[in-house]
Amino acid sequence: MQNRRVALVIDGLGAGGAEKTISDIAAALTATGVDAVVVYLQARASNTALEVCQRHHIPTLHVQVSRLWKLREWLNFIISIKKLRPDAIHAHLHYATITSIVVGALLRIRTVVTLHTLDEPNQWSKSGLRLRLMFALIKYLPCELICLTNQARTVALKYAPEKVKHVHVIPNGVDLSEWSVSHQIEQGNQKPDKPFVMLSVAVLRKMKGLQYLIRAHGILSKRFPALQLWIVGDGPERDSLEHEAELAGNRDNVFFAGHRSDVRELMKQADLFVLPTLFDALPTVIIEAMAAGLPIVASRTGGIPEMITSEETGILVEPASEDELVSACERIILDHDLAKQLGRAARDSVERNFDLNVQVDRLLALYGIRGIAS
Repeated sequence: MQNRRVALVIDGLGAGGAEKTISDIAAALTATGVDAVVVYLQARASNTALEVCQRHHIPTLHVQVSRLWKLREWLNFIISIKKLRPDAIHAHLHYATITSIVVGALLRIRTVVTLHTLDEPNQWSKSGLRLRLMFALIKYLPCELICLTNQARTVALKYAPEKVKHVHVIPNGVDLSEWSVSHQIEQGNQKPDKPFVMLSVAVLRKMKGLQYLIRAHGILSKRFPALQLWIVGDGPERDSLEHEAELAGNRDNVFFAGHRSDVRELMKQADLFVLPTLFDALPTVIIEAMAAGLPIVASRTGGIPEMITSEETGILVEPASEDELVSACERIILDHDLAKQLGRAARDSVERNFDLNVQVDRLLALYGIRGIAS
């Protein structure tokens, strides 16, 4: 009997959270006996998630869709999906959502869409018009819509209220078998010569708020001279952030690691995870830090309060507040019992709420298929 097939369609396979999620879902679907094919529409300067797919032998297909008005690219996408003959299409991000909903309707293929952001079509810019088109297609053409948080569901229903029976809140998940609790948290940071490590993982954009973390680290370094800050990721703001570290006077203890494929190992070595983002829907990296059992300091914005209960599974601070970042981080640096308590509660929470296997079971139901493995 031929395996059922799902086409996972995404704008590109760079280093973002949605890209990481799609490679995780593809691997998990494959483990159930489903043929998962990742279709990406645009090549990136850094095709990080593509490399992950190749490492795990997940089939990928590049079908170029660079402009939504290019009819030849649309035709090529239709032909490519028709040749794949998937039982379901699962689209991620804006270009993929627009093209997949139309092609799914034309070819009568069950289509599922995940909204990874909280973006609203509030502007008459190119991106605003693209969002208006996307929500119009979601509203009028058949699809099942996945929102990562209840807040995202509210946004979706604002623009497509007719879809109320077809909107599902399914948060991203992680494969818990790949994540062990940070040994720094379990064993304690008992060596007097061992520096305390703050870790942040993000694409280096202004909206990630890393400039505020660097300044907060500069203040904390005056009280804790050995305090280290590891920033993992790359992006357009790297030069600016390195300059920020120079201005803060803590450049020697701020390490810009660039993109890394060993984030799990780095989390095992860290003592505290910090994400000072100014706005985010449901950052997968927070779920990973929770799975690693790290105490977390993060911004009270977007979908993060649905992930972390402040003072129970982490500490939430106001976005762009250096003072609150300093206070929250200092509490964890000084109180190892608090760090252990937050880290263990975070791990317990991720086991209950963000298990990839549970997510995949729900996805299979939306695809209208079942995995072969029980």
